[in-house]
Amino acid sequence: MRVVPALLWHTAVLNRNDRHSRPRVVMKFDVFLQCVRDEVNDVDSATAWAFARDIALVVLGGRPSFMLDYGAGKLTRYLMRFAKRAGEIFSVDVADVVVIELEQTYFLSNLKMLEALRTEQVLFVDVDTDKPSILREGDSKRSSVDEAIHDILVKIPRAPREQNTISLGSIVGLHESIAPPTVAGVLLGYPAAYVCERRSMSRAGSTLSACPLTLHVVQEKGKEDNGNDAVVVSGWTIPTTLYSSMDDDTGVWFGENVRAWECRVLHAAGTLGIASLEYKRMHKPGGHERVVF
Repeated sequence: MRVVPALLWHTAVLNRNDRHSRPRVVMKFDVFLQCVRDEVNDVDSATAWAFARDIALVVLGGRPSFMLDYGAGKLTRYLMRFAKRAGEIFSVDVADVVVIELEQTYFLSNLKMLEALRTEQVLFVDVDTDKPSILREGDSKRSSVDEAIHDILVKIPRAPREQNTISLGSIVGLHESIAPPTVAGVLLGYPAAYVCERRSMSRAGSTLSACPLTLHVVQEKGKEDNGNDAVVVSGWTIPTTLYSSMDDDTGVWFGENVRAWECRVLHAAGTLGIASLEYKRMHKPGGHERVVF
């Protein structure tokens, strides 16, 4: 079973066969970065750089969404302003780029890329019990999750927008089988997403905090995260014990999805001239990280 996540690129500027396109994109990113730094003066330079990078990657189709979980709430009001500015600088139509609000967390999303997302590309991890497990095809809970995610992805483009912002709370609230962390994992294009009911989110966080986790991350070479958002481009976790519970087909399928995610992120960032990146797989012992949903 081979499923490789789709990667949508704006062909005018990101054609792999156009040897001249990449330098142009890099120069345009430098212009966009300077615009962000000139106008956003209430965060440090590294945070402004991460903000410009993440917006550009979504606008150019390098990732389906990014979650604004940095900047201490100071950057939310700039999301669409700079998405539109990026569209002007990169000569890209941003009609399908929107802000999505879910439980007071904000995402910048590319609707064209969200249309390409399929639940068959995601390993769903059930954290409703004390021992995380894989939701396998054919399981009734897996079917419920697939139906819920499909319904949400279909409704997002049709949802009313208020100042280019779509509120997902009422849509997600229609589905008892999932909670915001599941939706977030799918929106962000991760190869794995956690599944729990809303009422068990606190317990799910405690379960993940106690178990060893494997962290997959794309970050700057030779640097540690230490909470620096400018260092990490994208990253997600999966309970380490689940690797031993995968059969051969699942292991191969999941490995291919992880490699596709890694290549997508590295290539997208490289197109912007962010070349000093590496993919790392790190193990975190149980109790090392506190997970909060």
